[in-house]
Amino acid sequence: MQAEFNTATLQEGLQTAETRAGDHVRPAPVRLSEHPVVYFAPGDWWTSNPADWARLAMEFSKHTPVLFINSVATSIPRKVFSRNFFRRVARKLPSFLRVLRKPMPNLYVFTPLTLFTGRPWLLRLNTWWLQTQIKILRRLLGLRSPILWVSNAAAASIVEGLDYACLVYSVTDKFDASRYIKARETLTRFDEMLTRRADHVMCVSRPLFRYYQGRTRKGRVHYLPHAVDFEHFNPARIAALPTPADIARVPHPIIGYHGSLTDSNDLELLAYCAERRPDWSFFLIGKAMHNDVLALAEKFRNVILAGFKKYEEIPAYARHFDVCLLFWKLTEWISYCSPYKTKEYLAMGKPTVSVPIPEIVEEYSDVISIAATPQEFLDAIERELRNNSPEKERARVARVQGETWAHYVERVVEMFLGNDEVVRK
Repeated sequence: MQAEFNTATLQEGLQTAETRAGDHVRPAPVRLSEHPVVYFAPGDWWTSNPADWARLAMEFSKHTPVLFINSVATSIPRKVFSRNFFRRVARKLPSFLRVLRKPMPNLYVFTPLTLFTGRPWLLRLNTWWLQTQIKILRRLLGLRSPILWVSNAAAASIVEGLDYACLVYSVTDKFDASRYIKARETLTRFDEMLTRRADHVMCVSRPLFRYYQGRTRKGRVHYLPHAVDFEHFNPARIAALPTPADIARVPHPIIGYHGSLTDSNDLELLAYCAERRPDWSFFLIGKAMHNDVLALAEKFRNVILAGFKKYEEIPAYARHFDVCLLFWKLTEWISYCSPYKTKEYLAMGKPTVSVPIPEIVEEYSDVISIAATPQEFLDAIERELRNNSPEKERARVARVQGETWAHYVERVVEMFLGNDEVVRK
C-alpha cells in the first residue's frame, strides 16, 4: 500500500521543520509495555485490506495502547472540482465519518480532519491543525510519552511538533523511485528529515537496509523484513475452507496471483505465458487499476480477473492455486521492495515463480524459482507444476513458520532495549 503524494506544492514551508531535524541523539532504552504507540500509517484502516501496517498495529495493541492514524491527503488536485478530486473524497468519506473508533481492545483508529494544502501557508496551517488534533486526542486517551512509529513519510512535518520517547521510521518502499509519486522532491526531503531524526530506521528489504545504512550512523538502521499472518494462511486451516463458486469452475492448472493489478505488473510477461499455454488458467485476484490489465483479459480467455476480494476470503481462493506468481517490471522501485505476499504464498506451501527481485533472490531463492526472461519464467512454472511434492510444500511452510507478527514484535522489543542485532545472520 502506498501513501499518496499528488503535487509538488509542499516543497515550500518545510524550512523551519527541516532546520530542527538535525541528527537526533539516540535515547535511553525504552520498554514497549511502558509506552503507548502512535502509528502514522501509509494507508487507511477502513478502506484497504489489512496490510503489514495493520497487522503490526494489531500486534502492538496486545502489549500497549495504540493510536492508529489513517493516512491523510497531503495536497489537493490543482483542479479542485475535477473527477479525481471527487474520487478521492468519495474514497476517504467512510473514514472521515468514523473519525475515531476502537475496533478492538487497546487499539484506536483516528482519521484526522485535513485542510486543503495547495499553498505553502496552508501547508503550515494544516501541519499545526493536524498536530493539534493529535495532541488533544493523546491527552484525552492518556497516551503519554509515546513511541512514534512512522510508516508514512508525509507525517515528517507533523512528527516534528510532537513529544515522544522514541521515534521509529519504518521504510517499506523506496517511494521516491515510484513513478506514481509526483511530489518526488518533497517526499525526498520528508524522507531525509525522518532519517536524520529517527532513533531507529526499520527496513523491510536488504537493498533498503544497505541504502539507509549509508545515509546515517551505524546502529540506527535495522533489517527487519515483513512478517506473515501464518495462521491465516496455514494449509491445515485453509484445507477445510469451502471453495468459492467463481474458482470452482476454473480448470487446472491454476496459475494464481493476489494483489493490486497495475501497469507496474509485467503484463507482457503474463501475455507471453498465457499465449503459449492456453490450457493454463491465470487467475488474478485484485482490483484492476489500469486499462492494459483489462485489455489483457479481453485478449486471452485463460486470463481471469477475479476482482477485489476481502482479506478473509483470499486463502479460500489461493488454496486452489497450483503455482503462484510474483511478476513486476524490474524498475528501481521494485528493486528495493519486499513483496508482502511472498511469505503468504510460502505459508500456504505453494510453488512460486518470481522475477529476480533482489530481496527474493537473496533471501528466498532456496524455496522460490527465479526467472529473468519470459521463456525462463514459462519454463519455471512448468517445472514447478511437474516437480511439486508434499516434501517441498512442507519445506516452504517451515521456511516462514516462525516469522509471525508476534515474533516481529519480540524483535522490536529487543531492539528498543538495545539487545538486538536485527540483521539476520
